[in-house]
Amino acid sequence: MEVADLQAFVRAGFSDLDLELSAKEQKLQQAEARLAEMARLNTEREVKIAGLQASKKYWCTEWYSLHARFTRLGSECLKLKSASLRADEKAKLEAEQKERKSAGLELKFASLQAELEKAKFEAEQKLQQAESELEECESELGECELELGQTELKLERCEVELGVQKQFKNPKEAGTGADRA
Repeated sequence: MEVADLQAFVRAGFSDLDLELSAKEQKLQQAEARLAEMARLNTEREVKIAGLQASKKYWCTEWYSLHARFTRLGSECLKLKSASLRADEKAKLEAEQKERKSAGLELKFASLQAELEKAKFEAEQKLQQAESELEECESELGECELELGQTELKLERCEVELGVQKQFKNPKEAGTGADRA
């Protein structure tokens, strides 16, 4: 009767260990799924960051191009002013018309430059936000990796405990067979 009670007790212990091991395996699978999702989100954010960096590069190039154009237009404007001072009345009228046209271009350039600065500012803000989100993801990833490591350690402990209990079980069964004989 004592052997049967002992066997029932051991079976119940293994049953509890199996349930605990199953729960830990499920947690491990959930952690791995979260890790995969975070890796996917990290990749998406990296793609967004690359897009924002390309956009930033484009707008910087555009700004430099417009700045060079503005400088060239400013130089042309100075030439026109110089010519208007030396010309007669007709030349002065023509120079004034050109000057007005140049002023219109300067206003247009100023408007474009303001738009460019706004776009550049927005792109930088988006880039900073994306970098912040990336840092958060990396932090979450680190936490998940830590949790995964802890779960793996717990799983290894359970496996070791299960092995130890199996070793205790085998000698007892051998002893029970000898008692019967």
